[in-house]
Parts: sequence; structure tokens; C-alpha cells
Amino acid sequence: MKTVAKYIALLALVVVFVGCKKDLGNYEYTTIDSLFITNLEELYIAKTATNPQIEPVIKLSSGREVNTDDYTYRWTAYQVGMNKEPVILGEHVNLDEAIPLGFGTYTVYYTVKEKKSNISWTKKFKMQITAGYNGGWMILAEDNGKSRIDFFEYDHATGTYPKAHRNFQENIKDLSGKQINLEGKPKFITTWNNQTEASGTGAKYMVYIGTDQRTEKINLTDGFIWNEQYAFKFETARPSEFETIDAIRPTEPSAGYVVKGSDVYIKNPTFQWSVGTPVNRLSDGKHIKVSSSVAVYPGFLMGCLMYDIANKRFIRNGDMLQTASSPLPYNANNSAFNPNNVGMDLVWMNQTVAFGGQAYAVLTKDNKFFLARMTNTETFAARFWDEITHIPGIAQATHFEVDQRYGYLQYVVGGKIYQYDPSEKTTTLMKDYGNRQISTFKYLRSIYVTYATVTNPRNEKTHGKRFLPSTIGLVVATFDPSQPQASGKVDVWEAPQFNGAFKSLLSFDGFGKVADVTEAEVPLGW
Repeated sequence: MKTVAKYIALLALVVVFVGCKKDLGNYEYTTIDSLFITNLEELYIAKTATNPQIEPVIKLSSGREVNTDDYTYRWTAYQVGMNKEPVILGEHVNLDEAIPLGFGTYTVYYTVKEKKSNISWTKKFKMQITAGYNGGWMILAEDNGKSRIDFFEYDHATGTYPKAHRNFQENIKDLSGKQINLEGKPKFITTWNNQTEASGTGAKYMVYIGTDQRTEKINLTDGFIWNEQYAFKFETARPSEFETIDAIRPTEPSAGYVVKGSDVYIKNPTFQWSVGTPVNRLSDGKHIKVSSSVAVYPGFLMGCLMYDIANKRFIRNGDMLQTASSPLPYNANNSAFNPNNVGMDLVWMNQTVAFGGQAYAVLTKDNKFFLARMTNTETFAARFWDEITHIPGIAQATHFEVDQRYGYLQYVVGGKIYQYDPSEKTTTLMKDYGNRQISTFKYLRSIYVTYATVTNPRNEKTHGKRFLPSTIGLVVATFDPSQPQASGKVDVWEAPQFNGAFKSLLSFDGFGKVADVTEAEVPLGW
């Protein structure tokens, strides 16, 4: 009887087990043929309202040929750092249509969905939308008491600047459509690859515009954009004191000097120094009024030579300090003069990369004029001292410059440009503009594109093709005093070796009296 009971229990257990077991034959299992998206770059740069023509390649893990009709496609863009609704760029396998995006940087998601299974695959990349401009030359001129920018855009195919964007400031607006404010008479325009709180992380290529009422900047990296937070004063430690400035002298990306009146300020990213406290102070805290003419060594984080107006001596900021050094190195046996006791008035000072990096200064006393040449790099040395009272028209000179290749001293008397060769002690009349007056006389001194980059044979068809004029060219702006509103002209001259005649590199016209000139190197245009 016990045996029968055991068999009955065992049979019941088998029935229960079989009843609980899944019926594998009632289900259909399908292997997913995985999809791979390739041929997408990490970053695309496109101009507004243009077709980027992005053509991804879609492959299946099985190696089968893809039937594009079996899938749906979507390109979705999210603007980086902005809390905005995403923008659908397209719903085809390729992104081959004009994109409706404003200036800025976007994260774009490309999603491919299989219709049958509803399984999706996504790949992302960055897209930077620019204003639709290449870089080019910017002319800041006075127009009926106001500041005006004319922009000559570069065309890489021809190596020329055929597009003239007149009153270009009218095209620079914020997202609400408000135009950049350039109230006041023009003072300066310059470029600086600089990182600021308003422009976000990373250094951005900026164009700074100064008037006698305000100082603004345009962000070219993110597409010629601007907003009210881009005002220069918001880069400083004391915004209320820096509505206007006189000059910006970059030394490296995000590093440089700012001149305002008889003070010089430093920005240094290494030590997180913002513009705020003048560096024309001695280590004991004594404040020294200095000339607005300074000599800055480009490509080196710190190195600014200044001139003490009251004590008539040179002082220098360097050595990773927020103060000025004085006395400067002097050896009676080796130095050409004593930089700590010059005893003269400074007429002008600036820097050349010639001879390894020298500061040139023109000084005067008792109707006599002198040229001082000093090593001004990581170190300082008073190298040369020449009397130049005898050279033509020096007492009447209104503008000075120093050639960036051969170290010629160039100066303006009326409508004439003279060139003094300090090695040969000779002076040459280089250009006579007649009755036209010269309003701008300068070298650009860019730290973004260097002479070494321009002259590198590997860059002959890119940097060499475009940037030789801005690297070696003497920029001269003239106007007819009888027609100041419409007679402005800018010439860019090459000064050859051995005092050869000027060679024309570029010329622009069609504006009023020019206050300043720069080249916006970004976007490169190729």
C-alpha cells in the first residue's frame, strides 16, 4: 500500500513540473541586425541658412545591404548652454537642406529607427553656426561724430577682399535684435583671442572696439555675436571705472595689457589677474604716472616697458609680478644709457620683433631728439642711444612706427613718410601723400598669426597667401581735409630691405576719417 502511494505522489510531481515548464515552441525569437552609423565628423562648421550636405554611412552588423525605406531618420539640434526647445533639422537619411539655426554651437543627434521593431540607434556630433562671414579687414572711422565699421571680407579663391560690408556694426545684434552700441567718437579697434565670463569656456577670438564713451567686443568664434554682457567693463575687477579705455595690447591668448590714461593694467590667466589694479606701481606701493606709449613683448606672458612721466625714467612690468621694476639693469661699461635717469620727455615708444625683440623710444630735451633702443623680452638691456635731431622734420613728426622685420624707424611729417635706418644712420623719404593728412599709422602686431607661420613654405597657399600684409605691412590711413566724410583711404605697404621703395600690398577706400584698422583673422576662409 505504501508503494502504491509513493508512485501516485511521484506521478503528481511529474505532472506539476510538466505543467509549469514554458512551451518554447509557442514563441518566435528574432536576432536583431545591429546598425552602425559612420562617416560623421565630431565637429561641423556651417554658415547660417546654408546646406551642410552631411551624408552618413549606415551599415548592418550582418553585412546585408541596407534598405533605407526600412527606417525613419531625424536630425535634432540642441543649442549648447541654452535652455531652448530642440530644433528638427531634417527627417531624411542625409542632412541635405538649409539649416534653420542661429549663431552658436549645437549638439546634434542623428537618430535612425527601424520601422518594424521600433529600435533606434543614435549618434551625436557638434555643429558650430557662424555668421556667414570669412575674416577680413575692419576699418574704424568717424562718421558725422559717430563710430562706423567697414568690413572687407576675404575670398580665398581669389586671395582678395571683394565684399565690402559698409556700416558693418548695423549687422551685429543680440538675440533680441538689439544692435551693438558704438556711441561716441572712435578710438581704437583690435583683436584678442581671449576668454571671458560672458563668452563662456575657452578662449574666443574677439574684436574689441573702443570709443570715447564705451568699449565693446564682438565674438567671432561663435559667429560674430554680441550681447550687452560683452561690454569690456564686465571683464574688469571694477566695471564702473572701465567704461572707456585707450588701448589693448595682447601678449598671448587671454593675456595682455590695457592702457587707460596714465595707468597700465594687466590681465594674466595663469595667476587669474583681472584688469583692476595698475602695474605702474613700485613694490613699496608707490603709484607712478606713466606715458600711454608702452612697449609690449608679444608671445611672452609678461613684459611691458613704461615711461615714468615725472621722474623721466623707464620702468618695467615683468617677472610674474603685479608691480613695476625700478631700477632697471644698468652697467656704466656696457649700457648705452642709464634707463633709470634719462631726464627727457618721451615722445613715442613701441616694440619690434626685429633684432630678437627691441623697444624703440623717441625722446626729446632742449629741442634735441634721441632714439633709444632696448632689449625688451624676458630680460631688459639699454642697447643703443642715437641723437636724431638732424633727420628731416623730426621736430614736426606726428606719428611714429618701427618696422617689424628690419627695425627701421618710420615717422610722419605732414603728408610725408620718412624712414630712418638706425644701422646705416640714413633717412629716406618713402611716400608723399601731398595735401592728404595721415590719421592712422601702425603695424598690427597680431599674436594670433605669426610671421613664422606666414613664411612657412607649408602654409604658402593658406596663411602665407592671406596674412603676409597684416604681418609685415605698414598700415597708413589718409584723408582729404576738405572732404573728411568721404575721402578716407587705407594703404598697406611693405618696406623692403635696404631701404627699397614701398611696395603696395593692399588698399581700401570709401569711408571717412579713419581712427584705427585691424584684421579679423577668424574665420580663416579656407
